[in-house]
Amino acid sequence: MREFLTGLMVVMMFLLLSTIAILLLPFVIVLGFFLKWLISVIFLMLAIWLLGKVTLWAIERVKN
Repeated sequence: MREFLTGLMVVMMFLLLSTIAILLLPFVIVLGFFLKWLISVIFLMLAIWLLGKVTLWAIERVKN
């Protein structure tokens, strides 16, 4: 009897966790889009900073 109750508890917990995962799926999708946007913005800022750094380095090289 104890094995049956343990198996039943495992099945119930599996169903509960599956339900929570299905409910969180839209959150994960939105988080994925937000993360892609955030990484794109950070990469763009890094590229602009690097362009400015190279330009200032080139100006210093031309002056000397």
